[in-house]
Amino acid sequence: MNNKILNLLTLILMMFTSFLVIMTGNRQYQTEKVVSQFNLGSEFHPFSLPDQENVSQSRCRKRLEVLNQVSDQTGINYLNRRLFSASPMTGHRLDYSRSIDRVTFAVHTVRRTKLMENFEMKPSLIEHGRTFKIPSFHGYSSNVMPVEDIMNGSNCREGTFFIEASDEKQIDEFISLLKDRLNESEHQSFRSSDFKVNPEFISELSPDDGDNPGQIMVTSLLFMIIFLITLILSSSRELAVHRMNGLSIRSSFLVLLGKGWLVSCITTLAVDFVCRAAFNWNWSVSASMCQITVMISMPAVFMTVAGLLQSPHLAGQVNGRIHGRMMFTAMYAAKGIALAACFFSMIPLAQLVETSCRPTSASGQNDSHAVFYPVQDGNNTIQQLMRDAGNREVIYRKLNSMGALLIDDNALHQPEDVPQEIRFVSVNPNYLKQFPLYDSKGRRIRVSDNDDRIILCIPENRQGFTRGLLRYVRRNARKELGHVPKIKIYHTVPSGNRNFRNFNDGKLMNRDTVFVMTYENSTPISRNIMNGEGENDCLKIPVGKSISKTYSSIEPLLRRHDMDDNYRQLVRISDLKEEDMRMELGDLREDLLLFLAGTLLTLSMSSYTALLFFKAFKREIILKRALGFTSVRACRGLPALLALQYAVMIAFLFRQDMFNSLNIILLIGTAVTELVINMMTIRHLEKKEMGGVLNGE
Repeated sequence: MNNKILNLLTLILMMFTSFLVIMTGNRQYQTEKVVSQFNLGSEFHPFSLPDQENVSQSRCRKRLEVLNQVSDQTGINYLNRRLFSASPMTGHRLDYSRSIDRVTFAVHTVRRTKLMENFEMKPSLIEHGRTFKIPSFHGYSSNVMPVEDIMNGSNCREGTFFIEASDEKQIDEFISLLKDRLNESEHQSFRSSDFKVNPEFISELSPDDGDNPGQIMVTSLLFMIIFLITLILSSSRELAVHRMNGLSIRSSFLVLLGKGWLVSCITTLAVDFVCRAAFNWNWSVSASMCQITVMISMPAVFMTVAGLLQSPHLAGQVNGRIHGRMMFTAMYAAKGIALAACFFSMIPLAQLVETSCRPTSASGQNDSHAVFYPVQDGNNTIQQLMRDAGNREVIYRKLNSMGALLIDDNALHQPEDVPQEIRFVSVNPNYLKQFPLYDSKGRRIRVSDNDDRIILCIPENRQGFTRGLLRYVRRNARKELGHVPKIKIYHTVPSGNRNFRNFNDGKLMNRDTVFVMTYENSTPISRNIMNGEGENDCLKIPVGKSISKTYSSIEPLLRRHDMDDNYRQLVRISDLKEEDMRMELGDLREDLLLFLAGTLLTLSMSSYTALLFFKAFKREIILKRALGFTSVRACRGLPALLALQYAVMIAFLFRQDMFNSLNIILLIGTAVTELVINMMTIRHLEKKEMGGVLNGE
């Protein structure tokens, strides 16, 4: 790597950094535009319709008709804002490398709505649908349409309603009239408080930034400065000659870098023009100023460093005493920082690979059962979905009829200070069909799904905890069911149930208390099902001929209850590790780009530091090699520096509680790679310079 290559790399990095500044500025501008389109100002007041998630489609349409009548009578606009946020599907599988944010505003207007100001348009009546897209956000779109469009669609229950009014009297008038009309049409007794919206149920838009150009920009700027300083140090002989000939530092910059710098600036400005004219990019004045700062930083850094290098010993510099050792020290320090950053960016990826290689904790049944994974926001918030007990009950009954297994063993893994009497396993009747459980008389325990009693199976080793268990069960039943059902206790013997195993880990459960959950003695929330937690989802769904056909048999019911946007795929339990890896790779895509760019530059810097070390100690190294020393012994200062560098990194791992076998293996691999690169560089230079040094050149 000579000065011409360093010069070229520095100029390329300047142009690349300048371009990233504008890319980041455009991204920030477009993000602000997306958020401004989605957010509604103080002119809009949110409200909800009581029990909206559990009403039928036809009843939902009637509610919208009532809303239209109330809007017409009060002269107040209202709208429904719905955000669909999820990953796109590719071949029946979620593609985690991309995201979709689709906003729908369904508006009923009796006067011009200020909603259109969000799209930089004048207030207007909404008589037909319009779609707004932003080029930089490929998965984003906003749709503004009349309410009638969603009344005729398959989904009119989701989203958040807003009244276009800020005056409290107008809001109260609208809600009061709406309450009276709904009570009349549905024969209910709603109160005004029933129309208050839960803040957790209001969707928030967080645009996906995609690849993070800001991080790459900072890294690129750092390397540009490092290469520029290295170039200045390497050109100190020429700078000394310029100084002796009366040239100023500014003139030296123009001679060494001026032409290339000017061409780079013009090229960057031309790219800016093309991006704005052809691709409709926009950025703020501060982004333009930041780009100019990057351009100016090159002559500023050059003049500062070159000025510091000026000394009275110009003749010594001209005679060859270039600051070789100082160059090596500065470059080695910069390389060490870059290498540390590169190493720590590798840790998440290494953890991902290591996690994916671990065996799943599920039993041998893991290939024949699946779970809904992951749960996505869709048109709801996750908080809203988890509280939607009615629809989940319908889905559970369907899956239960297909032979789904329910097992919740979370109570077994509680902290030690939790009383023993409340440690038990919850299963459904299907579980007892697949894993038979026998009472103390050897009779098989069978439970109906419609049994309204609390069914407890207590092994003889836990009889002493019965009183405390019953007290806990009665208290919970009164809280969740509103009453205490009859309690049926089966006494079991561990020796008679050696095949009663835990589906999750394959371990025996013959010494654990078992609570059998039925439709009547438990609630959808207490069952802890369809929670999107993978192996920790308590509902295991049997897979038929294929995973896609199994999901297809459930999808119509999910769609009927507006849950197909949240539960979008089934994943075999045996494939959960792979699915986690796909998700992590999707999340790490910008880190991968940063890591690859940083790795290439760091390897180049490592090789260049070896070159500088050789130049600084060339004569000593070659003479030692001629006397029979090995390359490592001849260059022992370089391995010693490597050892010091990695000792500092190990100390940092200790300090950050990151010292573990995975990180040590990764550190050893990094050290070996760097040592090999350094020795290969030294060996190449030895062969090239050996003859000249031995001949006294």
